[in-house]
Amino acid sequence: MSAIEYKNNGFQLSLDPLEFEERTSSIAFSISISLKTKPDHSLLTQSIEYKYPHVWVETDELNRFEKELMENPKARLRNMSGCVLFSVYEIEGVTHFEINPEGEHGSSKENRINAKVLLGAGVKQALSLSFSGYPKWW
Repeated sequence: MSAIEYKNNGFQLSLDPLEFEERTSSIAFSISISLKTKPDHSLLTQSIEYKYPHVWVETDELNRFEKELMENPKARLRNMSGCVLFSVYEIEGVTHFEINPEGEHGSSKENRINAKVLLGAGVKQALSLSFSGYPKWW
């Protein structure tokens, strides 16, 4: 079981499978999201890292997310409780990647961090290729 990974220009998304539950057709992942960048005219490097160390996702949800990435303006990945882990969408050629999106079904605002990262053009399509090219061993 290899990880589903996307890396480009300092942005990295990795879904590393930990275990598989055949009865519920679900996979436990360690999900990590990171961004490292050095803005123009700055001596400082900025970085953000977010981890879901052990989260269960149904295989049907992975397949649905992959299809949304290819066909819909907005794609959302949910855990087995229906909470949106992150969403990906484009506005005027800029890819928006939102962790724990506000207004989505999830835990209370006090118990979670919400972050939005603006990425370059075409990242949503490239993520789609990463998911569609991943071997479906389930």
